[in-house]
Amino acid sequence: MRNDYYTVIITIQKILIGEIAMYDRACLRKKIQDRFSPSDLRILCFDLGMDYDDLPGSGKAVKVVGLIQHFRKRDDLESLMAYCQEERPRIHWDDCLIPDPDPAESSPPTTEKQPESAKRKRPLTQVNGIGSVFAERLHQHGINTLKQLVAMDETQLDKIIQAEGRAERILAEANLILNPSKPKGQKLLQKVKGIGPKYAELLYLAGVETLEELAALNEPTLKRILSLQSDKRVKEFIFKATMMIIACNRREERLLLEKVTGIGPAYAQRLCRAGIDTITELLWFDAEKLAEILHVGDGRAAAIIDEAQKLKSRQT
Repeated sequence: MRNDYYTVIITIQKILIGEIAMYDRACLRKKIQDRFSPSDLRILCFDLGMDYDDLPGSGKAVKVVGLIQHFRKRDDLESLMAYCQEERPRIHWDDCLIPDPDPAESSPPTTEKQPESAKRKRPLTQVNGIGSVFAERLHQHGINTLKQLVAMDETQLDKIIQAEGRAERILAEANLILNPSKPKGQKLLQKVKGIGPKYAELLYLAGVETLEELAALNEPTLKRILSLQSDKRVKEFIFKATMMIIACNRREERLLLEKVTGIGPAYAQRLCRAGIDTITELLWFDAEKLAEILHVGDGRAAAIIDEAQKLKSRQT
């Protein structure tokens, strides 16, 4: 009965927005991550005929990425959207729908010779990895805007640009341009030597925000996320993150975060293993993410954040 309900919703969506809906996957990932707890995600997977434990990775953020990838590969993101709309009706899920491009954007390129300055401003060539050849191939397939580009999956893009293995990095770069927000929490990953702002941003887009989440990745996954050719470099990143986590376990002195009411030695250790050593870093995260790191409820995490804010204000 419930599946029939979703079928009706999906049919209505297709009537309203056309047969093929394009989704901003970064937007969808953020909304699901913010509005569904780990237990909610287990229920979601059960209701939609999946096994939560079969999703790759560990931690809620990585699981959400795997969830979206599962439905995207089946060309069935509509089912996931329909479920989210029913379970969280007050959330503006339509924000994650990419509207059809304006006629002016989608019109075929004219044959008139354009000045060099105009060529440099073409939207697709803003993306690192897309030159004039790739841009022309995309234009020939009706892909003229960045929003149209990020709505594609890797397989479609690989076929168009005829360069296997380049699509994932190009889509990540395009997402960086369309979604330039840089959450402060990304600075945690930059504690690992060799990971700068760009790698941290790519990891964030893949749902990796803490040292533990980075260390939990296998080498092929991390290599794919960062589009690295060097196996040695990937191993170094995972090794360095792991050694930083081990160093937290060996600490015997009282950690700074234990000064926050509600944080004892065990919670301080968990925060340290995530890469969080100071009150400032603690306040980079919302209650839901902190609850995931500490393995507590959202209410308790919110209370800890409140106490941390009070302590920081007294110190300043």
